[in-house]
Amino acid sequence: PKYTGVSYNQGSTKYQARIRFNGKQSFLGNFLLQTDAAYAYDQGILQFVLAGQRSTNFNNFEEFNEARECEMAERDISSVSLQTTMEQIQTRLAELTSPTKTKLSSYKGIKKSSVRYETQIRHQKKGYSLGSYTLEVDAAYAYDCAAKLLKSKAQDYNFVSEDVYMSKRGEEMERRGLVMMDNDGGGKGGGVESLETVREMIEGRLKIIREKVGEEV
Repeated sequence: PKYTGVSYNQGSTKYQARIRFNGKQSFLGNFLLQTDAAYAYDQGILQFVLAGQRSTNFNNFEEFNEARECEMAERDISSVSLQTTMEQIQTRLAELTSPTKTKLSSYKGIKKSSVRYETQIRHQKKGYSLGSYTLEVDAAYAYDCAAKLLKSKAQDYNFVSEDVYMSKRGEEMERRGLVMMDNDGGGKGGGVESLETVREMIEGRLKIIREKVGEEV
């Protein structure tokens, strides 16, 4: 990529935008067009009041839009909505600048601790820890597995099916710019546990619940 703050992710075949602020690198999104990723970086500079300290990729919106149209023509792309790109950028910047330090999850049984999501389920006035996960959806899935084990009502689940969970998992990984960890636990660009590892973590927690609850499950 020829723009500052932009890199190409071969796994997703998209361009990633990132910005470093206060000693921390923040992910700004994945984009089909590298000009869109470059513009996201520019908006991050303006959002974090870094203008004058760092150079932007484009001097103004018109220059960005002209470069965008040239890239689309060169690559023969015609289906990338500018409005959708703008909404994606603004949504991500709003998330990064939100004064709320503790992320409130839309899923049942989830809370965020540091950079991981912890999940817990209650049964007969007792709480059972289900572990912590890199992905919010994995933590939510762990809750569902425990809920099924404890014979909770269907409306208490986070996902109506395994397919919905898998779809949401892929969406979260792409949105956060995460890749699957290598077998040795490594991974570039931010790693997330494999699905097999997640299932093993969950099964370990369910085994503990079975031992504590006994014949009820």
